[in-house]
Amino acid sequence: MSDRPLLSATLIARDEKHNVQRCFDSLWDHCDEIVLVDTGSTDGTVEAARAYAKRRKQTRKLLDRR
Repeated sequence: MSDRPLLSATLIARDEKHNVQRCFDSLWDHCDEIVLVDTGSTDGTVEAARAYAKRRKQTRKLLDRR
């Protein structure tokens, strides 16, 4: 086990598909996990977040909750 503390980012979002790429680009490499709490998006926010994680080949890093 590492002595390094784990870092989680928690994001609350609704209809933020257009911001997923920019937001994740700024924090993805600095966090051990990203928790996305979606509050009823209808624009595909969660799907965009999952696609981002898949492109990075780190799907386990993203935890999404609706």
